[in-house]
Amino acid sequence: AVAADSVGVGGDRIDLHPSTGGDNYIDIGSVPFEIPLGALLPRRVRNLLPAGKNIGTTHITNGCYRLHPV
Repeated sequence: AVAADSVGVGGDRIDLHPSTGGDNYIDIGSVPFEIPLGALLPRRVRNLLPAGKNIGTTHITNGCYRLHPV
């Protein structure tokens, strides 16, 4: 299903580099995903659209989103 406020599509791998040490690097495939406009907008500030790769996300979804090109 297409998100009503989708502003982009990505499809890169999930690439995680945990910070706890040890050999726990994760690199797995992902399916195409959408980037909703709501993830880019601040909740407590009106009339502001940040530029760049500012996004509200988890460390897992950021494993795909932070890679280029998205």
